[in-house]
Amino acid sequence: MNTTELRELLASLPPALLQALESGDVLAVEAAFAMLSVEQQHLVAQQLEQFQQLQIEQALDRYAEAPTIEQLIEQLPADLREAVLNNDQAQIQFLYDRLERHEQDQLGELLLSIQMLVVQQSDAGGGMDLEDFASLLDAIVAATDDPALPRAELRLTLADLESLGWQLSAAVEQIWAGERDPQRLLNGLDDRDRDLINYILATLKH
Repeated sequence: MNTTELRELLASLPPALLQALESGDVLAVEAAFAMLSVEQQHLVAQQLEQFQQLQIEQALDRYAEAPTIEQLIEQLPADLREAVLNNDQAQIQFLYDRLERHEQDQLGELLLSIQMLVVQQSDAGGGMDLEDFASLLDAIVAATDDPALPRAELRLTLADLESLGWQLSAAVEQIWAGERDPQRLLNGLDDRDRDLINYILATLKH
């Protein structure tokens, strides 16, 4: 399925459901879906499954053609490059916070790309720990505190992680929609996903 077919697929969804999906409001999506007939729900479920599969395929294609970690790191300013090479998350965050807003947008995407390549090369994330996700998690928290911050890049990163076995997208969307109940957010997640969502919730409380 190409981009044109994807647009046609999305355009074929019921307007209320499409609007809810575009807003990222999980509760609105559930409400719009519940308003459909059983037959429509079955059809829409198939369409959404196609959409998710395409996202995964596009993510894999994008990273198959991506530059190496070394090439990406070379694009960072010297001080930030040194912090990344040392895996000094505190220094990375400190340097990032000192950047101008437009610099944060540019370098934030670069840092996330580096992080995704690290995840991809770690045997489906099996060897990752919480510190390796700090930049991504902090970006999710920032986007929660300030809805005006762009979330599209974070959604793509979360979709990429799902192609590697992580299951964070649904919980993050619920957090962005205002959900804070750990029981609802952690339901169905494995231990490693729970650790990341718990980190986000704990950070939001401070």
